[in-house]
Amino acid sequence: MGAFLSATTLAPFMAIVIPFEMTLDYDLVPALMVACVAAWVTAKSQGAKSVYAHSIGEGERVDAREVRRQRVESLMRRKTISIAAQANFTAVVDTFLQNRHRNLFVVAANGRFVGAIPLDAIRPWLEDRSAPPPMLAEELTLEGYPTLLLDDTLDTALDRFAGHPFERLPVLDEHGRLAGALYKTDVLLAFAGGAAPVKTT
Repeated sequence: MGAFLSATTLAPFMAIVIPFEMTLDYDLVPALMVACVAAWVTAKSQGAKSVYAHSIGEGERVDAREVRRQRVESLMRRKTISIAAQANFTAVVDTFLQNRHRNLFVVAANGRFVGAIPLDAIRPWLEDRSAPPPMLAEELTLEGYPTLLLDDTLDTALDRFAGHPFERLPVLDEHGRLAGALYKTDVLLAFAGGAAPVKTT
């Protein structure tokens, strides 16, 4: 998968990061790096072009500066998984099991973003299968979770992702309500060659 992605997008770094984030298998990284770089070198030597070069049209070039200036709102996913701050522990576990995320966004009754629950916070109960504790989601919430605003640029988002190991970040409106989520993969694809909508002149 990594080698194929590297050859077709001509973005080996992205092709390494995405499979690793999907598996979280550190033993996979060395072989993944070799395969992705080899695929990239082979594709470049054959004069291959990125698949995104075709998706934006012949003769149009993606300006990296234009991508950097794009607003987060243009790339975020509005449908995102969250849980109410007053939800019980069982609901938290069920939501984690139904969705493959390492962090679960928590919102107050008025929709304001409160923080996130890391998977590690409930892992002890998952491993020993003990009786669920009488805890609410807000008691498990990690405050100070990094966020983005609708008007932030992708350049800001890239810097925020670089400083944190999260696969997605919450996007808030001007009132602090959860408006959606921005995924690291989507940002990397945008910088790799125009997966995001880019205006051309």
